[in-house]
Amino acid sequence: DMKVLTTSRSDIDIADLRKLGDFLRDREPNIVGVLAAINGNKVSFLAVCGQEAVGRGIKAGELVKAVSAVAGGKGGGKPESAMGGGTDILKTDDALAIVDDFVANKLGLA
Repeated sequence: DMKVLTTSRSDIDIADLRKLGDFLRDREPNIVGVLAAINGNKVSFLAVCGQEAVGRGIKAGELVKAVSAVAGGKGGGKPESAMGGGTDILKTDDALAIVDDFVANKLGLA
């Protein structure tokens, strides 16, 4: 019953990415979301986890660390919200593709 959302945008700055992530997290307690913003030759990731997701062991800091690593970067943060980035923008879709498996593993479904 977790809602998993991933998206990539090239027309959004980091401040707006955070606003969007905060809105999702605060509105949906069972959300796990990873938002990507491609700006120039870098990609920024924001992971957000609602209260229910955090309560079930899914932490945004761990998630964004894993996602960022796929794109040649690193990240971290709090259980409910975390930032990361990478330098290989061609790996953005691959990075977002691991989110479903990450959530499934944390919930013991994989």
